[in-house]
Order: sequence, then C-alpha cells, then structure tokens
Amino acid sequence: MNRRFILLVLLLCVLCSASLTTAQANGTPLLELLTLVPDQGLSDFYYTDFSAIAQAYPPARRPADWREYDQMIPDRLEDDFALNVWWHVFRNMNPLVNELLNGDSMPAATGVDFFQIDRTLLYTSTTNEVYYFQGGFDIDAMQSALSARSFASKAAGRDFELWCGTVGCENSSVPDMYQNTPGDPFGGEFGRRWARLLTPNLMIGANEFTDLQLIVDTITGEQSSLATGPDRAAITAVSDQGVLLRAYIAPDYFINSLSVPGHGLIDLGILYGNPAAAFRELL
Repeated sequence: MNRRFILLVLLLCVLCSASLTTAQANGTPLLELLTLVPDQGLSDFYYTDFSAIAQAYPPARRPADWREYDQMIPDRLEDDFALNVWWHVFRNMNPLVNELLNGDSMPAATGVDFFQIDRTLLYTSTTNEVYYFQGGFDIDAMQSALSARSFASKAAGRDFELWCGTVGCENSSVPDMYQNTPGDPFGGEFGRRWARLLTPNLMIGANEFTDLQLIVDTITGEQSSLATGPDRAAITAVSDQGVLLRAYIAPDYFINSLSVPGHGLIDLGILYGNPAAAFRELL
C-alpha cells in the first residue's frame, strides 16, 4: 500500500473528532478545498475547520466577530470554557495568531472579520507561503477595503477576481515597511502586498505570484489538483467516521524519509506523543 496513503490516514485519524461518529454534515470540506490546490507534492499542508470545531464541541460557542471576542477576554480566559477552547485553537494556528491579535484592524485591511473565516488551509515550503481562507464573506466589503489600500482588480474569471497592489502582481513578496498593515494576513505585517484571489466565500493569497498562477490553472482545469490523488481516498475514509477538525498532509520528501530508520520520528511524535509506536504503525 502507498506509504503516503497510510500516513495520511493515520494523521487524519489522530486529528479527527472522537466525540462524533456521524459523517461530516456538508460532505468533505477538505476535499472541496483541495480541488483548488495544485498537485506539486513539495509542501507541508495544514488544515483547520473552525466551523467543525464548533460542531464537535457545542459548549465552545464561537464568537460572532472580533469585537465580541475582544469583549470576552478580560479576566475570563481560565473560567470561560468557550473562550478557552477558541483561544487555544487559534493560538496554535500560527501564523494566524498574529491576525487574532490584530483582529480589530483586519476588516479595514481585508474586508473580512477574523471570525468570518470557517476554514483555513495553509501550505508552505522553504520560501513560499499560500493561504486559503474560506467562509461567508462580503465581496463588496473585500473590494472596498482593497481599493482603499490602492489595490486594483487585474483580472476576473468566471469564479474569481485577481487583485494586486501598486507594486504589481509579480512583486508581491517585496517588503515595504512604510506600507506596514498588521491586519492583513497576506504579508501586511512587513508591508508586503500579496496578490490574492477573491470569491464570495474564498480569499486566497500567496507571497509568490507564480503560486497564484498555478492555482488559477487548477481552477480552470489546466493543472491537476491534490483532490484527485491518493489523498482523496484517505480523507474520504476518515471523514465518513467523524467530523474532521484538523489535518496535516506531509510532503513527498517527508514520506520518503520514513524508509530511513530514525527519520521523521520527531515530527510524528509531535502528533502521536509516541514516535516509536507511530513508526511501527507504518511498517
């Protein structure tokens, strides 16, 4: 059996809610997002479904927006179960923790409130970062916020709009501390103005424009997506057993390293708490 498939199943099982045994109410949201992800096999993928966490833990009431969350914080973190759960979830979602701390400025910078985000998919490599935010967004608010920051729509497809800053789409990774915008998770902390794709329920940003071009090719069908590979069967199998809260998909080079004794065990141990047992499961 394909080792990538085995590892993915195990990691998803660890991160799947054990409190529910019914299938995900709305199909498989992770697979839906992966249809927009180019199949490159080079990155670490981190997925979190905030909406599913609320479903799995009903007492962990989700704040309606950042303002409500901010009002919940003083002197209540230890006593308020709902706040405690959400704080730990978001705190562990680095780099999103920075956006939580700057949540009061995020709507003005992006047109999106932090708590409008239902799901996140982040993938990173040595130099590249790509973020997918999914939720019920106001496309007019996003357009207005970006226009106020001198972004402009450069192209529009049937299902998306491409927006870029004054530096141009191809210079998304160029820093400019005079343009420092902490409320923008797409490079704003260092004055970068990442190009981004907008839809009414998606905001996708990348520090390298070539990555966004690959995503556009995936949307139009010119590039294959991760949803068509062996990951699909693993994700479907796990989602049929419960509500998928978080997932990590390892890159191919990490999977290959498992064939060398001792390699990859530290990373597996972080997820399992027992690297030796985790490795035996893969044999």
